[in-house]
Amino acid sequence: MQCTTHLTLPKDDTPAEGMNTLAHVMNRFDRTKNITVDTMGESGKTGRNIESEYTVWTSLSDLENGIMLVRGYKDINYTTFSLEQFNQSGKPVFTQINIAKE
Repeated sequence: MQCTTHLTLPKDDTPAEGMNTLAHVMNRFDRTKNITVDTMGESGKTGRNIESEYTVWTSLSDLENGIMLVRGYKDINYTTFSLEQFNQSGKPVFTQINIAKE
């Protein structure tokens, strides 16, 4: 499932305040692991594994300023990326999320 939300800021708000507001809005849509499970097999899967839907990642984008925030399931805070930092990259950039941090 994907949720897309657009936010129009009041005139006095800064882009940072807008991203903060959007982050609060998106927190309302987080699905925690195992909060709802398919114990009756309604998903049609066979086997003994219980299935659960959860929010794997959330991303926020400020296209006007070229900023993207990403938060994986195992993270509390967002990681900020500036699209400018990838401007000179001649190949796709990959950053792992949801991995154990040491």
